[in-house]
Amino acid sequence: MTTLEAHLINSINNLQQNLWFPSINIVLLIISAGLIAWYAWEARRTANKMEEQNELQLLPYFNIEIRSTTDLTQNILLNIGKGIALNINFENNSERNFPEIAILKPGEEQFLSKIDWFKDLLENKTTYFDTSVVTVFFDNIKGQRYSQKIIIKNWLAKPQKVSRID
Repeated sequence: MTTLEAHLINSINNLQQNLWFPSINIVLLIISAGLIAWYAWEARRTANKMEEQNELQLLPYFNIEIRSTTDLTQNILLNIGKGIALNINFENNSERNFPEIAILKPGEEQFLSKIDWFKDLLENKTTYFDTSVVTVFFDNIKGQRYSQKIIIKNWLAKPQKVSRID
C-alpha cells in the first residue's frame, strides 16, 4: 500500500469518526428538546388546574331557606359561598316568580317570595311538599356564567353543585 492510499484510508476513517460525534449530539439535542417540551406542557397543565381550583373556591354557592312564622312563609336566597354573584336570575318548575338580583355578596341573603301554602294547596299548585327544582343562573366577578340547581322536597332545600355555562 502506498502512502497516498494509506493517507486516503486514514482520512476516510477520520471523516467517519467526525461524522459519528455530531450525530450523537443531534440525537441528544432532539431528546433534550422533547423533554423540555413535555415539561413545559405538564407545567402549563398544572397551572391550569390550580387556576381552576382557585376559581372554584371563590364561587358563590346558594341555598334557599324556607322561613315560617305564624302568618307568613318566605323563600330566602342565601349566598353561602365565598364569591360575589352578579346578574342572578332563576328558572323553576313551580308557578313562583322570583325577582332578578343584581348582586349578592358572600353571607348575604335576599327575599325571593312569600308562600301562602294553604292557598297553593286549595288551588292545586305545586307546593314544597312536591319536588321543586329551582335553577339559579349567575355571573362571577370575571363575568363567567354559572348555574346551580336547588332541589326542594318536603320543605327542605338541597343545593347541587355549581356548573359553568360555556
